Amino acid sequence: MTALQQEITKLANLIIIKPDFPIKGVLPKDYPAHFLKLCELQKELHTDMAKDPDAYGAKSANRLFDFFSCLSKSGTIQNNQLVVCAESFKKETKRTQSYNSSPLTKYELIISKLIGFGFSFLPFSGKPFGKDVTEFVVEYPSYPQMLETIKQFYDCWGVIKKETFELRDGKAFWNVNGFTVHMYNYMVVADMAKIPPEEIADLLAIYKGTKNADGTTKTMKDILSEERFAPLSDLDKQCIFAFDKWMNERGYDYGDENIGGGYGQDKYVIEYGKSGTKSRPIAARIMIKDDYTVYLRLTLTKIDKHMQYIENAPAHIQNIFNFEGGDCISCSTMCAPGKVYTIDGKKMSKCNHNVFFTSWGLGDILPDILELLARFYPQKKEK
Repeated sequence: MTALQQEITKLANLIIIKPDFPIKGVLPKDYPAHFLKLCELQKELHTDMAKDPDAYGAKSANRLFDFFSCLSKSGTIQNNQLVVCAESFKKETKRTQSYNSSPLTKYELIISKLIGFGFSFLPFSGKPFGKDVTEFVVEYPSYPQMLETIKQFYDCWGVIKKETFELRDGKAFWNVNGFTVHMYNYMVVADMAKIPPEEIADLLAIYKGTKNADGTTKTMKDILSEERFAPLSDLDKQCIFAFDKWMNERGYDYGDENIGGGYGQDKYVIEYGKSGTKSRPIAARIMIKDDYTVYLRLTLTKIDKHMQYIENAPAHIQNIFNFEGGDCISCSTMCAPGKVYTIDGKKMSKCNHNVFFTSWGLGDILPDILELLARFYPQKKEK
């Protein structure tokens, strides 16, 4: 599966089917039922596009969203039909419709696919609309209200993308990671004043990827079962599960963000910060490189306090501290002189950003790593 196919699949999974919710006053009372049908259709269309993006001419996961945006901006509803001004439609296809998208070329490929899903476009000959076509008519016979539902959704979306809704932490909901990542979001057409803050926060967590579409919290097993982590070895996955469980037990987790991009040659990074704190001081990071090899970076302070243990630990633990290179060169007064400690009588001054790396080998080293971390991050006794 290509990166584009993964992104389209992700968007399909983020189309949440919700049967009822408070709606904006400008919408008909039965709009939630129609919107549910729209979401079901879009989920089906995106799932199909993920199988063969080229058949839709897709270079972006936003392809279908942008197409229907162009239609809605260029047409009016007449007797359950969307009557589209061809000239306006063609102008819209040359504009950027949404975040991280591009002009809508080869729109005839989308129309051909939509006809296969029950839409009617008249006149349409399989080619782009020529100068002789001044308008065309779109219908969806199996559910006549579909076109008006689509039109109403995009009318609301055009207004709401300019608005800001604040969460309790003061972050703007609609501006998180690009609004159109959240495409067919029922909150676009909902009366936001009647949506509980907890529901907004839960939906945001779903879009971030830390919760499943049913609202349950994703486990590390859920996340590593995603297609993007398929190249990870079973051994590395088992070690990550064990490390994650151990960190959780000591009050550290990877937070309310999904596992994101890493630094430099690192494809992904899992950062373990202190649970329930705003500053979330980092205790450790799991780094996954572009070739899907895995290593750890530990955040350790007051090294000399634990030196007796370190100097008597197995060689692979001593090597985390006793290594050549990575010395602090005082490139910044913010962190100089770096990590300073003495091991085997030798004073070390290591760069804060290039220190305390290790791997779990074939899994046999992991217990020793956890024992080392336990010295620096002891489990607090319950009162």
